[in-house]
Amino acid sequence: MIRENKGITLIALTITIIVLIILASVATYSGISTIKSSKLNKFKQELEIMQSEVQVLYEKYKDEETIDVGKEISGSGKEEQAEIAFDGAEETNTSGYRLFDAEEIEKLGIEGIEREYLLDIMNRKVISLEPFEQDGMAYYTLNQISEKNTIDEGIARDSVNFSVSTTEASNGWEITVSNIEYSKYVGKGKILYQKVGNDNWTTVVDDFKGEEYTFTVNSEGEYNIKIIDAAGIESEVYYVECAETIKPEAIVDLLETSSPASSSGRYDIGENLTCEIKISNVGNVELKNIKITPLITRADGSIIIPGDLDDEDLQISEIGVGEFYKLDFSHTISQTDVLGGDFILSLVVDCTTEDGMNLTYKSTELLIEITLPQ
Repeated sequence: MIRENKGITLIALTITIIVLIILASVATYSGISTIKSSKLNKFKQELEIMQSEVQVLYEKYKDEETIDVGKEISGSGKEEQAEIAFDGAEETNTSGYRLFDAEEIEKLGIEGIEREYLLDIMNRKVISLEPFEQDGMAYYTLNQISEKNTIDEGIARDSVNFSVSTTEASNGWEITVSNIEYSKYVGKGKILYQKVGNDNWTTVVDDFKGEEYTFTVNSEGEYNIKIIDAAGIESEVYYVECAETIKPEAIVDLLETSSPASSSGRYDIGENLTCEIKISNVGNVELKNIKITPLITRADGSIIIPGDLDDEDLQISEIGVGEFYKLDFSHTISQTDVLGGDFILSLVVDCTTEDGMNLTYKSTELLIEITLPQ
């Protein structure tokens, strides 16, 4: 029996062609996507290498007055291109940037870098002079790559490290965040603070670019500080205490309130020298255990304690902040004074603070002139 060979039907052939077209399209799209990803990853790798290098350069030059690597942008012939790059990277503070072309990069001993870069060493920033363009987007920095969620995997980032310090100011306390360090990534972020005991965090700046930043808090207390970078990487919480600095201070005044009887303006035997003592607490802590010592220093260098004051007058338990203590005392000019000649009258005030700090304050000196024997 002879069989009839009908061959491939038109429908089957059409289906086969459609399947082959679909498979070819998928393969083409996959290949294009792979090429795009490879090019972007190459650009990202260069940025990471340069970001690591700028950290090395920062450690080398942070204490130096001048930087002798890279070229001045002005006069390089790349001024216009640099302006475009700064604009594309949204960088407004451009004064610290230097140009690293192929020649300067070769001096650094770095291999595998095909592009030219702008580096701000003191702020550890890197901008590509030429953008990487893909799908209508232009990328100049690692920060932009991360922000656009183009490639989040593979960027080596540790938790942000920084230093925090506080300084008492007229309107509160200034908290300074400095020495910000990232592993291989520097970008925008937020600085937040939280007063210990509160649940809420306050954002003080949400466009933070890694420079030193200072903000002010008005109330005394303990504060937590943290940074969250543009990729959502959160730093550890740093603690700082804003407390009023202990500043004990007193002013000791000694004022002569009597005048000699003689027209010569000199005291004689039997006359009373009277003085006023005033101790003013002009610091911000209470002064305690105050002991006053009036002193007469004679021409020969000998020192005696004058006056008719008893221990109750010369010892005070405390003087509060903004308060003062006044005391009058007198000294009768004696034969010994006359023999000793003119003398210097002064005061020494010893006291302590509540935490046990020992303090000594001295008055200005008064010259007392004595009528000398003829």
